Amino acid sequence: MHVFLFFLIAACTAFQITYAASDCKACQLDEHFSDANGYSCFHLNNGKVACTCPDQRYTLDKPCRICDRANICGDNPSNLCSEISATVPAAQDNAKTNFGCFCVDMSFYFGEPCPSSPVTSTTTTGFSATTPILTTTRLPLATTILTTTRVPLATTILTTTRLPLSTTA
Repeated sequence: MHVFLFFLIAACTAFQITYAASDCKACQLDEHFSDANGYSCFHLNNGKVACTCPDQRYTLDKPCRICDRANICGDNPSNLCSEISATVPAAQDNAKTNFGCFCVDMSFYFGEPCPSSPVTSTTTTGFSATTPILTTTRLPLATTILTTTRVPLATTILTTTRLPLSTTA
């Protein structure tokens, strides 16, 4: 009997199965991230948990947060993101939006990223150990013929009339 129990225990410990994320604690649902706002938790048949977001995306065994996605509000890391709950009014066109972006230029957008920042280029000059080689190429000269046409000048006569000054009492 002891031999049977030994083999049973050895077989069970040989296959490490973790059910640490088999509950909805991994999704970190609370009063803001809740079913009412489009966040849910689903137990999967492989022992994992699917955490869903209101925009029909999900993560496995970790919270689904729209604002945690890379560059969700544009390429400037100073742009800020806010996940919008179901109680917040939608965008101007009544489209369902799930996040808002607050941009460094003090503008904000619902459901779309901030405009890209203007690209500034910097030129760095330095010394090189190699001597640059200058190559020149001769290009043929082009001939352009310009034709002009005379246009007669027009005369405009401007007539003015004096208006009497009026007084108000």
